Amino acid sequence: MAKKRGNAKRQRKRVRVVPSGLSMDRASLDYAALLADPCNGPLVSGPFGDGSGGVVSRFERDIVINNTGTDVGAALVFVPGTATVQISNAPITSDTGTITFTTTTSGDMPGYNFLSTNAGQFRCLAACVQVYWPGSELNRQGIVSLGQFPADIVTDAVVSTSDIRTASPYVERMPDGMAELKWRPSAYETTWQRPAMIVDTSTDWDKYTALAVTASGIPVSTGMRVRMVAVYEWIPKPGTNSGLTTIHRTTVKTGSLSTIIAALDRTGDWMYSGAMKAGHALASMARGVGAITSVVNGAQRLGRLAITG
Repeated sequence: MAKKRGNAKRQRKRVRVVPSGLSMDRASLDYAALLADPCNGPLVSGPFGDGSGGVVSRFERDIVINNTGTDVGAALVFVPGTATVQISNAPITSDTGTITFTTTTSGDMPGYNFLSTNAGQFRCLAACVQVYWPGSELNRQGIVSLGQFPADIVTDAVVSTSDIRTASPYVERMPDGMAELKWRPSAYETTWQRPAMIVDTSTDWDKYTALAVTASGIPVSTGMRVRMVAVYEWIPKPGTNSGLTTIHRTTVKTGSLSTIIAALDRTGDWMYSGAMKAGHALASMARGVGAITSVVNGAQRLGRLAITG
């Protein structure tokens, strides 16, 4: 019998394959966690590599809009980069009627009163908008939409709740719980802004992004409950008797906004939480796909990212 070659007896060496993913240092991972969960994420400065930094604070505002005796719809536009909120200046009595947006009172903007008084400069790091039904469960009705748009949507002279809903990627029945949309910042919005900034809509509004939500087919005297959360990094303004020391620098980060956004995108649709997401996940499971991870939100998603450093 022929002698077997020695190398035939050798066992094959097992090679462990580790997905390369997108390399992210700890600072970038922490900021990704904040973008994915503005309500509970870590309060960290943005990893934008400019070497400057300030105080990081979380603000929120919870309001009910369009709840008059003639409103059958509701609309709100939140521009996190300028800490401003736009609401219709008249009751919305038709789904196709023109909406004239105006900057609402400062009390309806998360962080606006504080920043306009105490901040020399500020920038938004993360934000979200949530929609709730404020009435009784017996009377819950209507449909809602959520979407992110260029902020100059508020200057469109012919926009209606129907127009915004048609352009929105997320449309669902008035939720029994909550529908949420997280903010996807642009590079321009990561730069420092002037305090108490109400931008000139004729020239500046198109540089920002907005979270727009609407409701249609709701009963009068009910409206739509909107909760907004924003995390701002701000530099204290001298002369406010705050006693805070001005901060000019922070640890220079190695990450970039585009890398962090791309990493979050790899986890699925991280911006939206609502009935559409749960429905898609259940449908996938019914087909045997096993897409239960598609309903995981916030910082829990980030365990799927490759981390270095």
